[in-house]
Amino acid sequence: MTTETALRDIPAADDHEGITYRGFRGVDADLPGMAEANQAARRADGGIQRLDLDEMRNVYTHLERTDPATDILIAEDESRIVGYARVEWDDTNDGERIYDAIILVHPEVRAVGVQRAFLTWSERRRRAIAAGHAAAGEAPDRPRFLTAFVNDDDEAMNVLVRAAGYEVFRRFHEMVRPDFEAIAMPPLPDGLELRPVDRDEATMRRIFDAQNEAFRDGFGWVDESATAFAAFCAQPNKDPALWQVAFDGEEVAGAVLPALEIGMDGAVEGWLDPVFTRRAWRRRGLARALVARSLVVLREQGCVRACLGVDAMNPNQALDLYESSGFSVVSATTGYRRPLVDPGGAVVGVA
Repeated sequence: MTTETALRDIPAADDHEGITYRGFRGVDADLPGMAEANQAARRADGGIQRLDLDEMRNVYTHLERTDPATDILIAEDESRIVGYARVEWDDTNDGERIYDAIILVHPEVRAVGVQRAFLTWSERRRRAIAAGHAAAGEAPDRPRFLTAFVNDDDEAMNVLVRAAGYEVFRRFHEMVRPDFEAIAMPPLPDGLELRPVDRDEATMRRIFDAQNEAFRDGFGWVDESATAFAAFCAQPNKDPALWQVAFDGEEVAGAVLPALEIGMDGAVEGWLDPVFTRRAWRRRGLARALVARSLVVLREQGCVRACLGVDAMNPNQALDLYESSGFSVVSATTGYRRPLVDPGGAVVGVA
């Protein structure tokens, strides 16, 4: 599918006056404008994590299941990019295949139908991708879903996806610990120790593999590809000197990989992302001990607060852990999905 064909999927509408749509022109040409629209959307919707342009560049440099030539659509007015949509697909560790729509629109133009146009385009594009997978006989036993993740404060987008037949299936929160006072310091479980981490390939691979194993029984997907590992190593805001990695001999038992970021208010804040414990070391207080040590490190770095994101339906009671560690929910996102099948069980093609 060419970009020109994708553009024809945008519905004509009188209320789109002043807005034009086009394909992606490349990381250098489009990412700064896309980031500005993304940041405006986050701020309007109550998101607390400020977008890092370098990290966004890292993501777009390592895209695997998005074809930039056909799977990104840009909206602009006469002077700037005002929003974009990107579609991607993945096989989740729940045994499903999802076709996701990422839609970010500047709040100043939401009222003129840009979100609706993006959702319509994304559904056409995702159905085309799914039809291609079905024709190739890929993963025939996986249930397939269209998905979208929408901040709760974006009322218009929540209304749109519900009207389009999507149903709630997941909830996520952003959480903040507003200070670093009275940090309880539980001991590490017996037999485990913290060690300094170097950014050499072998050490990074060991941590990357441990993280993937830990998340295999959580929501989402585990990407163990060479591209995913390259993106992990290239994350611009990750400093291994801050990481809290627990070893049991030569095995990585669990870790918290905190990073320093600039908050919405311009202050330095610390993000605990990710937090993980491998199955064999769970229920021993390891995650709590690593979170506490990460808070101390962030305090020493001059952060004013600590932040993290959590799957509210995490089976390992992550939400309870973070609340008992001093974090409170400040923002919420809803995951929506709808089956991509007809009554006979076949993948639906392009309408």
